[in-house]
Amino acid sequence: MSSTHGAADHRAAGLAEEIRRGLDRIALVDRRRDGYLSTLALLLHRVALADQDLSEAEVSRMEEILVEQASLSPAEAVLTVAMATQRCRFGDCGGAYGSSRRLRSAAAEDRAPLPELLEAVAAADGLVGAAERAAIGQIALELGLPLRPRAAL
Repeated sequence: MSSTHGAADHRAAGLAEEIRRGLDRIALVDRRRDGYLSTLALLLHRVALADQDLSEAEVSRMEEILVEQASLSPAEAVLTVAMATQRCRFGDCGGAYGSSRRLRSAAAEDRAPLPELLEAVAAADGLVGAAERAAIGQIALELGLPLRPRAAL
């Protein structure tokens, strides 16, 4: 075995361990906040994908929001968004509806910033379409939040 191959194996093992630590931290943060982190990621993803186009700008904004709102590292935010994306891709995005209904019983201070965060993701690519507005309105209803005026979007 060459030293280059051994070094690559060592780097791969280190990366795998780093990913495991990130996943463990994400799970811990989510458990401590009663599923708020995974629910937030799914709700943001629902809005971003409402127009059937998940743009790089929307993905980046979702990651930024998770860093800001959940104190995740940028790498952990990337993993969290990727997990939400995969969950939706494999047909479980509907689970987000159940998650949002559970979040409805969360403290008002946890729910209050959500409309603004959803709007930030929708506007990340510069276009807020009718499908994204409808997704935000639906999520607001699921969370028992007041609907924001259309001009605010």
